[in-house]
Amino acid sequence: MERRLESLYSEMIEFINKSQCQTDLTTCMAIRGRQYNGDLMVIGRAVNGWEPGIWPKHELSDPAKFKKYIAQLYVVSNPVTGYCPLDWVKKAWGNNSENKYNTKKSAFWRIVARVFNILDSEKDWTSKLIWSNLYKIAPAESGNPSNKLIKLQQDYCIDILREEINLYKPKCLLFLTGLDWAAPFLEGINEINVRRTQKDLVVAAGSVLIDGYIGRVLIARHPQGKNESKMVEQIRELMLKS
Repeated sequence: MERRLESLYSEMIEFINKSQCQTDLTTCMAIRGRQYNGDLMVIGRAVNGWEPGIWPKHELSDPAKFKKYIAQLYVVSNPVTGYCPLDWVKKAWGNNSENKYNTKKSAFWRIVARVFNILDSEKDWTSKLIWSNLYKIAPAESGNPSNKLIKLQQDYCIDILREEINLYKPKCLLFLTGLDWAAPFLEGINEINVRRTQKDLVVAAGSVLIDGYIGRVLIARHPQGKNESKMVEQIRELMLKS
């Protein structure tokens, strides 16, 4: 793992573990598809339940177990031979089993699937993405972090997102978060510059420039309940705009 990211995650988790937060928590790092080709990094608000990252809260005070937990996060977030950590998105597509997550019912993943077809028509789209979230720590069961949990982790998460962008260098960085959620990150990462658009669904666009790397940045409203075809068309138009 890139050392700066490892250090940031360790500091953040240790800090929050010592807080008075009583909710069971989970951590989700940025996840790299096995065939990531540099085209697209998509950002959500926070993970909606993530079993592989659930904290063994009462064990993290043990240095050896803490180190093992950090290593486990890395393993489930990065591809190894014959394994893609984003295969679960494809496997859960259309899953109608009771109490199982169906990615096809997620407006977020439907938008990502349709956007990726702009870049690459191959079916194995999940393996060519970077998937990340603004906030890395969320309630273990489901849902977005509380205001308290957001406040505890926000500064760390801003630094982490900057490191992720610099590490993966995507041609396009797509926030499916809404401008209100993205705002602290846009303000905190000085290398991102965006302006409001005249669009109703993709509300800001611009670029990121870090150490010679330059990428396109799009900020869309959260997809839930929106006109998905219209959103995809606006993303396509602004993604291809020089």
